[in-house]
Order: sequence, then structure tokens, then C-alpha cells
Amino acid sequence: VAGILASDFGILQVSKEAIVKKSVKKSDVYVPVLNPVKDNRDKKQLPPETELLIKLHAADFKERAILHDAMGNLGNKNTAAIVSKRKQLSDKIHDLSYRIDTLFTAKEEFYRTGKIYTAAELFPEKSASKPEEKELSDNEDALKKMKKNFQSANTKDQNLLDYQQEKKGTKPAPMPKGPKRTKIELRIDQRKIDIEAIDFKLLEIASQNK
Repeated sequence: VAGILASDFGILQVSKEAIVKKSVKKSDVYVPVLNPVKDNRDKKQLPPETELLIKLHAADFKERAILHDAMGNLGNKNTAAIVSKRKQLSDKIHDLSYRIDTLFTAKEEFYRTGKIYTAAELFPEKSASKPEEKELSDNEDALKKMKKNFQSANTKDQNLLDYQQEKKGTKPAPMPKGPKRTKIELRIDQRKIDIEAIDFKLLEIASQNK
């Protein structure tokens, strides 16, 4: 009858667990036994190479967050010192982003296929004779041309991501996630950083010519 509670009849409400403990013996309960499923995500099955990749991924992720905070603390001023420091931080963040994405991809590949990558394979040592980073030109026309070239290259790369071809297609055909897509995305991000540096340089030149 609607509106009548069990407690009105003096019925004691007890949990299902209590009923089971008092009225059912453990031996009487049927518990289906499932075949164990192998899972590469089980830490006990992780090879030391993959464990190292996971640790490196976590450390790089943490370091990148610290660098992001440091760049945010620089503020919005565009003095020569701040622009230089911002560029240094941006370059480090870019390098870490590449490492993080590469480590993540390698880790997921192990979980999917069992393939084991080593840190040495993913990040071979760079040549000690790495050329020094070139300073931006003081020529305004050269800077504008460089900026235009970067923008054009980014347009082509973005089309590769969206249509898997350098020219814009009629229908979207997004490039699937993976090392190739990550590499192109990072390339676009680096050019954006370079374009920003050119803009700051142009502002600096304009202020000097006043």
C-alpha cells in the first residue's frame, strides 16, 4: 500500500551483507572463475626499459610545467632581456614537448603491441658540434620575408594535418594520431615561436628608429 513504510510493520531492515553472512555458507555460494586476461599495463610485466620511459615522461612533464610558470612570470613587457629569456624558455618547452609526446607514444605502443623501446633509440645523442643558434637579422624586409615563409610553411603543414596533403582538400581527412602527426604539430608550434620572436624583433627595430 502506498505511503506505508517497512518500519510501520516492525520489520528490521538489514544489509544484504548481513543476510549473506548469517544465512549463506561460503561453500554454498557459486563464484564464476574467469580466465585471467593478460594486461601489458600490469606493472609486474613492465620491462625496465619501459619503466624508465614512464619515469622520464613524468619528470619531463613536471619540468615543462615549471618552465611554463617561469615564462608566465615574465609578464607582458617586451624589453630585450625579457624577449631573450622568453625565447630561451620557449625553446626548452618545445624540446620537452617533443620528448613528452615521443615517450607517451612509445609507452602506448608497448601497451598495445608489446614492442619495447629504449631511451637511446628514441633520443640518440646529438652531435657535439651542434651549430649555434643564429641571431635574427636587423633588416626589416628580411625579417618580414622570413615571417611570411614561416606562415606559408605552417599553412602547408596544417593542411597535412587536416587533409593529409599540402593543399586544402574538398573534404577533411585528418591525419591519425601518431609520431608523424606529433612531429608536424611540434614543427608548427616551433614556427609560431619563431614568428613571435620576429614580431618582437620588428617592434625593437621600430622603437630604435623613432
